[in-house]
Amino acid sequence: MILRWSPSHTTWPEAFRDRFELVYRRRAERPNDVWKADHTEQPLTDDELAFVLTRHWRRIGLTLDLDDFTDAQAVAAVSRITRGNFRLLHRLFTQIERILKINGLSVITNDVIEAARSTLVIGAE
Repeated sequence: MILRWSPSHTTWPEAFRDRFELVYRRRAERPNDVWKADHTEQPLTDDELAFVLTRHWRRIGLTLDLDDFTDAQAVAAVSRITRGNFRLLHRLFTQIERILKINGLSVITNDVIEAARSTLVIGAE
């Protein structure tokens, strides 16, 4: 098959594409705002964060007591590090659990949380 080139087409690939390609591929000028709005994770609210942290503490075999200074300090550190990001919270607690097990600890402290944070690759804070 011979493709005729005409001056109206600027380059050979464009001429071929315009004539024979069934689906035109176009680049978006900017992200699709509707898709982005539907798929952007919102940070956890304070109540949701407390609920998720309670579940994580329980899964490890501990009890979260917000009246206890050490637990309240740990919750504040987790909140500061994760900024309510659910996925980052899960990754952080995976490391916290590992550090507790390796060191034979039974309390989540600021030091444990900072050690767990240092093992994660997190964007700029």
